[in-house]
Amino acid sequence: MKDAVTGAKTYLQSPWRTFFFAIKPAWASFYGIWFLSMLGNIFGFLLPYVFKIIADRVQQEAGILSRDDFILFSVLILAALIGREISFRAGHFLELRAVTVALRHISAELFQNILRRPSSYFENRFSGDLGRRVEQISTSVTYFIEQYPWQATWFVSAFLMSIFLLGTTHPSVFIVFAIWLGVFIVSSIPMLWWHHHASKAVAASHARLSGNIIDVFGNVSVVHAFGQLLYEQDYNEEVLREVIKAERKQRLIEIFNKAQQGFSIVLLGISLSVVSLLLFTKGEFSAGDFVIVATLIPSLTAVVWNFGDTVIRSARFFGQMVDAVEYLQHEQQQLEEGKVAEIPRSSTVAFDNVSFHYPGTEKAVFEKFSLEIKEGERVGIVGASGAGKSTLVKLLLRQYEPQRGIIAIGSVATTHLTLDTFNRLIAYVPQDTSLFHRSLFENIRYARPDATREEIIAASKRARAHEFVDVLPEKYETTVGERGIKLSGGQRQRIALARAILKDAPILVLDEATSSLDTESETLIQQGFLELFKGRTVIAVAHRLSTLRTMDRIVVIEGGTIIESGSPKELLSREDGMFKRMWEHQKSGFI
Repeated sequence: MKDAVTGAKTYLQSPWRTFFFAIKPAWASFYGIWFLSMLGNIFGFLLPYVFKIIADRVQQEAGILSRDDFILFSVLILAALIGREISFRAGHFLELRAVTVALRHISAELFQNILRRPSSYFENRFSGDLGRRVEQISTSVTYFIEQYPWQATWFVSAFLMSIFLLGTTHPSVFIVFAIWLGVFIVSSIPMLWWHHHASKAVAASHARLSGNIIDVFGNVSVVHAFGQLLYEQDYNEEVLREVIKAERKQRLIEIFNKAQQGFSIVLLGISLSVVSLLLFTKGEFSAGDFVIVATLIPSLTAVVWNFGDTVIRSARFFGQMVDAVEYLQHEQQQLEEGKVAEIPRSSTVAFDNVSFHYPGTEKAVFEKFSLEIKEGERVGIVGASGAGKSTLVKLLLRQYEPQRGIIAIGSVATTHLTLDTFNRLIAYVPQDTSLFHRSLFENIRYARPDATREEIIAASKRARAHEFVDVLPEKYETTVGERGIKLSGGQRQRIALARAILKDAPILVLDEATSSLDTESETLIQQGFLELFKGRTVIAVAHRLSTLRTMDRIVVIEGGTIIESGSPKELLSREDGMFKRMWEHQKSGFI
């Protein structure tokens, strides 16, 4: 396998890299939003300066404003208002493009990144957790494009323009504002830090809650069968308590943040008002200067309050992105993409000195294991539970990669094949067939999306599935429910068999494909198998030995080692053989 952190996948190394990767196709629009938003705010904050000039001019001219001055100031006010409006509307147009392009880019890339990870990656993770993390990144990216630039540029332009405007009045007023601004920024830094960590905890708790809910709903039949509704309610309540705990902590921080903002606003208003009145009584403050202060105090009050809200929202969304990136950046290994695109001429399957142990364990399942299955040969794999049968299938399907040794198809190592070529070589029918919450037609066509309707129905007939599909009210357009819950086990297996027939791959892998079926369903499936076996290399793992009577060879595995190999007839003739004992036990009803 290869590490997904290399190449384009470096975007999951940090939240910042993730965000900038998301906006890469729309970077010009994104930075255009910042520029136009800043420009629009500057136009807006120029109005108090124009009003200051008007007030000072009227004071100098004994309350009279000339016609030329009136026209000039009217044009300036109109230009500021129109300039602000044009800047904001143009920014919103760029926002529309940036959000849609970035959201599509990051969502598609995350979906592809996760989907290309091996099946083993998903075995220890809730699908709900993964979905929640993808959603967290998408919503966070949307926020930091759609809302954050407007809010951030408002704060920056408000403080910068306030410094400029107050600097035109009196040095004392400027100094008071500069001191207040420094105190406000310093006191806000701890709030930002607390918000960030609290938001990360909230995001993680919500992801766990979402994953648990999806897991329970996905296994609701088990909950009902065992009558464990109260147990699941208690378990969910335990998870919910963690969510409430994290939410309560974050909202307590928000209360302190609001108190800090309110105190800052009161301090600013009192300081500027007192200093301005003292300067005015001394004749050092003009009417225009008063206009500046009177205009800025309510404006800065709104800015400070919105600054607090923005801190809360940005910390929450950034915390979500941190949580999602940290969760998704672990174990980013993906299936190695080989370079051989040509289909091997032979469908012979070979395990050559394969050694394997599951990640996190030291116990070897296979140690220098070798097995060759010739083209067109039908081989049954049997053994006690834990012998390594299903692991052998997982290795062949590349759900795991061996630590040592080679698995080859037609003398070409599976890791050297392109994924598309490898996937075309094998049709797989598992014990527990998973179906999408889509129509029967779509579920069968999944094996070959370009198949015609006639080919799909023909495959269904060969799999003995058409007979039950045809009597359904909506026939092939019937939606099967999540994981195919609306169908019986035998019906799901026949749909899986139809998929395998439609795929028409040279290698067929069956993993306990009939172990959970009743006798009638098994008979129908076996008839379908006879159709499917023709001209193919077959590897069948089975616990029910009677299903292997048509195999050319039986391979018995114990402790990851082949202890017997031969035709069913040969192995049954060995009085002290493992296969013979297993056969007799099943005949007697012991296993």
